[in-house]
Amino acid sequence: MEKKICFFVYAFIFLTIINACDNRSVASINRDDLDSFNYGWAMSHHYFIGNIIYPKTRDSISANKIQSQKIQTIFLMSDTLVLIAHDDVFYSREFPIDSTSIIKKYGSKFTVLFDDERPYYAYIRNDNDTIELCKENNLFYPQAGHINSYDLSIAGFQKGQEIREVLSSLNIDLPEEISYNYIAIVSCEVIDDIWYKKYYVDDDQNNSSAPDIWYSVMLLQVIDQKINSIIFGMNGTETLISIIDLHHFV
Repeated sequence: MEKKICFFVYAFIFLTIINACDNRSVASINRDDLDSFNYGWAMSHHYFIGNIIYPKTRDSISANKIQSQKIQTIFLMSDTLVLIAHDDVFYSREFPIDSTSIIKKYGSKFTVLFDDERPYYAYIRNDNDTIELCKENNLFYPQAGHINSYDLSIAGFQKGQEIREVLSSLNIDLPEEISYNYIAIVSCEVIDDIWYKKYYVDDDQNNSSAPDIWYSVMLLQVIDQKINSIIFGMNGTETLISIIDLHHFV
């Protein structure tokens, strides 16, 4: 029960942050006056509103420029820095991985579980961390999880990592006066409406060589200018909440 409550707190933090970002119905706002974005699918009628701090100008020239960059737009929403990112940012050198390598690499420090019912899943977990992986073509891809110790990383991000190193790796240079407690990294592939969309003739932002990514949101908690914890999953919150029960799988 203690483990379940612990992760529920992290999921609640994620929900709280999203709710703090002034998400209003599209019917109640004037899109032309706002710095905002929204997801597609079930959340297509709700916009997340903040202040765009990058790029400084929003025109066709900027829209063309950011297509080749890791970070396409940066919002400041309450105490959360929101990065709209190319899928390359979500790539992890550790994954995808086959079942034998999962056991060999993680079996000594973690509990490793395989679900043999379709869709096939694998779980890597200990008292602090959980990663859920989904199988395709005999390889397992990370789909959701939370990392609260130094034993795991995702997409090159790890507990204890300096935020200046994180921002540098993403080619981000922020004014010193900007403060935040969280960094939310959102894949541009799941964004339905944002300022640069109107300038694209072809809506396919990523090139064909982009990695195969099975998750689209990462939330980094920042304490003392270092990563303290990481939650990742699909856009929205359903996947993040669903892995609350993973600690009871064993």
